[in-house]
Amino acid sequence: MIQNTLAIKKADIEEIKEIIKNLFTENSEKWISIIDTSKKNPNYIQVHSDIGILDDLKLVVKFIKSNLNYEANAIDELDFYIIEYRKYEHKKNFKHYRAFFDKSETIISYLEKYLNDEEIDAEKWIDVTSEFTE
Repeated sequence: MIQNTLAIKKADIEEIKEIIKNLFTENSEKWISIIDTSKKNPNYIQVHSDIGILDDLKLVVKFIKSNLNYEANAIDELDFYIIEYRKYEHKKNFKHYRAFFDKSETIISYLEKYLNDEEIDAEKWIDVTSEFTE
């Protein structure tokens, strides 16, 4: 299912691609979440377009410098997607990861993996589980 600020509906990859490509426009919904409502898969993935909502921009700078090879000032010059992925090991045991990318193709590739029940490699992403377990 796709969940954005206005509606919950069945996921359609072409519609998802359009939403992602337009996240930085004036008419954007600002974020999109994809969840499995069947209860068999509690994992979810979501994409935001507003880095300003984060408390610690140092983590953003560190990530883009070490993973994308950009300088710190790239945050002011480029639009970065925030992608978050929650993966459950057991019913109440999960890890929550966050990453930042500037290319819609990269974001779409992760969303397609989620939709196809493929493993998402979040090893280089920031583990922010503690933000959700305290």
